[in-house]
Amino acid sequence: FVPIAEKTGDIRELTRWVIERVLADRAAIAATTANPVVFVNISAELISDEGFAHWLLDRLGPLDGAIGIEITETAVLAN
Repeated sequence: FVPIAEKTGDIRELTRWVIERVLADRAAIAATTANPVVFVNISAELISDEGFAHWLLDRLGPLDGAIGIEITETAVLAN
């Protein structure tokens, strides 16, 4: 479904939803146990989107390395 979301332009909203869900889940886990580090795959379609990049940095900035970003393999292979 990710290639379809990239093709239709829905990847941005899908990724924003995933990031928000990860932030909420991570906060819930951190409140009860260890301070987990979580990684999220990001489409290369979004890496070059300056508006998305600023949004992502604003959301993740205060977490100081608690969430990592990985670029999807298909994006690397395509470029």
